[in-house]
Amino acid sequence: MQTKAQAVGGIVSSVEAFCGVDLIDESRLEAMVSHYYDMAAGITGYSVLPDALLPFVRTASIRAWRRRGAEETSRFTGIGVTEAYIDIESDLRVQLKKMRNPAAPVVIPEEEPEEADSEEQDEG
Repeated sequence: MQTKAQAVGGIVSSVEAFCGVDLIDESRLEAMVSHYYDMAAGITGYSVLPDALLPFVRTASIRAWRRRGAEETSRFTGIGVTEAYIDIESDLRVQLKKMRNPAAPVVIPEEEPEEADSEEQDEG
């Protein structure tokens, strides 16, 4: 298992290689990768992510880096110019939802329907 610094450094290198960029200042990309690493750790309950979960962080980081130029769209319509973007954080949450650390007491509640609003309407 890699430390967070090693994992972030490796992901930064692979994002640079995948996107074909030579960064003058890597701090922006490192901050982005670190954000997604911390988010994945929070979702799964691991303080240090296992190597098996790093590809999910890498994918989210590549999507986020490419989005800066609007290349990461899920759909594009030509003449009408309609673009639909992938929700990177929601996608990461869905992918890691079932990969939680069994030893961690992390409980992330599912999105609950608006029950409080419907009860208030019934009373009125």
